[in-house]
Amino acid sequence: MLFTLLLAQGLLVRDAAGRLRPTAMAREFLVGGSSFDARPYYAAMADKPGVGDFLKVLRTGRPAHWPGGEAPGDWHASMHDTAFAESFTAAMDCRGRVLAPALAAAPVDRIARRAIATAGLDARIEVVAVDMFTAAWPADHDCHLFSNVLHDWDEAECRTLLAKSTAALPAGGRILIHDMLLDDDKSGPLWAAEYSVLLSTITQGRLYSAAEIGGWLADLGFTVVARAPTALGRSVLTASCS
Repeated sequence: MLFTLLLAQGLLVRDAAGRLRPTAMAREFLVGGSSFDARPYYAAMADKPGVGDFLKVLRTGRPAHWPGGEAPGDWHASMHDTAFAESFTAAMDCRGRVLAPALAAAPVDRIARRAIATAGLDARIEVVAVDMFTAAWPADHDCHLFSNVLHDWDEAECRTLLAKSTAALPAGGRILIHDMLLDDDKSGPLWAAEYSVLLSTITQGRLYSAAEIGGWLADLGFTVVARAPTALGRSVLTASCS
């Protein structure tokens, strides 16, 4: 994650052998002895609120926790707190709605049903109250949409969700993955690399590349057959059974 960010920021570059080296800009501003050494400026921010979370993420590649919340732990654990779940669900709901059954565990299922009814969409959207990691998925659908889902989880959990999906789909079924994606070589784009670090301070995941996701799907017998841009830097990957 740190290397992806530094590559995207132009502070590192890969040489012909694939080794990472500091760029001229990095040597000018981030190396002792340079006339333009800017490290003291950033060192002054070391004790600022939130910096510790980002530092933990960049050093370990592991998530920190949802900042500023009173519910304990990361955002997933905090979703068992009704007040936190209300706030988080409202934030996600404002980004868009799907016109199909949606999986949600308690207490989010009740919150989601209320939000859907308020929007007048309860005749078009059904909420299925299950734990998406442990319960069997409904088997009467031919397409599953993961919209801004995988970036909330680490690789093992993403593989589990995709395996649940493929097990429930009929022959000829499709998987649609809508998300912001990193470049396959993990060198950017910059806005995605920065968002990936932010995600790791508030969720259990990060951003992935199309190649990574395609590899997980290939292990399950699915192939990415199309990629199309959508909005806000997102793309949708369409996968079908190989």
